[in-house]
Amino acid sequence: HEGDIVIIDKNKQFKIGDIVAALVDNEWTVKYIEKDQDGEFCLVPANPKYPIIYPKENLEIGGVVISVIRKYR
Repeated sequence: HEGDIVIIDKNKQFKIGDIVAALVDNEWTVKYIEKDQDGEFCLVPANPKYPIIYPKENLEIGGVVISVIRKYR
């Protein structure tokens, strides 16, 4: 959610299905990392209203999300 604080582990090796902080085409995002039917990495949002992200130029995983802090006010 907007305003959430995520804690990532930069040293943890990601697995398919993990939530990761990723630098994709020079923009940071937090998404599930998956592989498509061609075996290419893609980033899947938790909200199905948003599109799956397929990197055009580069994809760098900054870390695996291990915790989320949410403020309600």
